[in-house]
Amino acid sequence: MRAPMPLITLVAAVALVAGCGNQESTHDQASQQAATATQPAGAITGEVVESMNSGGYTYARVESDGKSVWAAGPETTLDTGTEVTFSTKMPMQGFHSETLDRTFDTLYFVGGFEAPGADSGDPHGGMGMMQAMTGESDGSQHGATPEAGVAPGAVTKAAGGHTVAELYAGCGDMVGESVTVRGKVVKFNGGIMGRNWVHVQDGSGDPAAKTHDLLITTDAACEEGDVITATGKVTVDKDFGAGYSYELLLEEASIEVEPATTTGR
Repeated sequence: MRAPMPLITLVAAVALVAGCGNQESTHDQASQQAATATQPAGAITGEVVESMNSGGYTYARVESDGKSVWAAGPETTLDTGTEVTFSTKMPMQGFHSETLDRTFDTLYFVGGFEAPGADSGDPHGGMGMMQAMTGESDGSQHGATPEAGVAPGAVTKAAGGHTVAELYAGCGDMVGESVTVRGKVVKFNGGIMGRNWVHVQDGSGDPAAKTHDLLITTDAACEEGDVITATGKVTVDKDFGAGYSYELLLEEASIEVEPATTTGR
């Protein structure tokens, strides 16, 4: 039996609409793939919706694919609405900026904010900033501890304080406590993300187990070779991201430099 003409027309119309829908869906998918292709791998491209300068760095909130992400790079001027691209190779989880008194769930350290499609010429993204923060040089292992530079017994323990080795041995029971340590500065990096980064050793600890070197963050200044007494808050298992993690460090420390050590090195 031949189907009534109105029914045939209706079926054809439905098929036509479905076909158009499939074409539109295919077109949308192609457009989305093309848009994705314009964003290089290992990078985020988006629009600056907020930025601020603090501690010699620029923090920017960027909207990308409907999400807000934060990045920090060398101080620059970023106008709201500017399109930028930056590397995602240096994320830091739970990073706290003391100059802003703000904690970021995730903060990307970047070598710079580039225009979309521009070649930054920096394949390592924010590696330089991270290396400066942690005292690492190019090509060194992430989170590497400085080699032993102080002979056993060369630095005596502060009165009422602890040796570096003692802090490693008991740090699990000292988290959040204020402790004192006396040691020789073997590495110093100043003004990185609003603080100074100091590695001290006192001749105690085991270099093979990396319990001979203590990282201290502070607002105070000192120099490599100084003998200092530092008092700060015990923090353990601190992970700055990108492979830079520390079993133990003292944060927000006050330090006293011994005058006799500041000359004649």
